[in-house]
Amino acid sequence: MKNLILIFSLIVMFLGINGTTANAQTPSQIFDEICTKAASSNTTGYEIVAAFNASTIRKNSTYTYSHTGHGASSLYPSGSNKLVATVDVAFSDRSYFQGAKDRTTIEIYKVGSTVRAKLILNRWGNTVVNLSNVKLEKKQFGYFLTGEKTDGRSNVKYTIAMFSSMLN
Repeated sequence: MKNLILIFSLIVMFLGINGTTANAQTPSQIFDEICTKAASSNTTGYEIVAAFNASTIRKNSTYTYSHTGHGASSLYPSGSNKLVATVDVAFSDRSYFQGAKDRTTIEIYKVGSTVRAKLILNRWGNTVVNLSNVKLEKKQFGYFLTGEKTDGRSNVKYTIAMFSSMLN
C-alpha cells in the first residue's frame, strides 16, 4: 500500500510540475493580444504603456561597475506584426537620473511565430541592438518582455513592462 501511495504521489507531482493548462498562451498569441489592445486604444480610452528598464554590468580597463536606465512611453502598432515605442531613457550614472537622457526606439515584432525585440539608440547614430533570449509573458496586470545583450564590454538585461492605462 505504501508503494502504491508513493507511486501515486510521484505521478501527481510530475503532472503538477510538467503539466500545461489548456488556457496557456504562446508568446506569439500574447503578442497578438497586445497588438489588438494597442490598435483599439482610440475606441477603448486606454493605451498600452511600455515601461523600459535596463540593468547593465560594464567593465572598463580599471574596474567593473553597474548602472540602470529607465523610461516610459506609449506603445503603438506599426503594421500587422510590430509594436513601437519611443522612450527617453534616464540613467543612474548621469547625476542619478537627472543628466542627459537618451532616446531609444523599442520595436517588438514577430518573425513567423517567434517574438523578437530590438532597440534603436536614436542619439547614438541609430545603432541597432537586437535582443537575445527574448521572453514574453502575460501576468495578472499586464505583460513583461525580457531580453539581453552581451558584448566584450558589458552585459545588459532589458525588461519592458506593458500595461493598459487610461488615456489623458
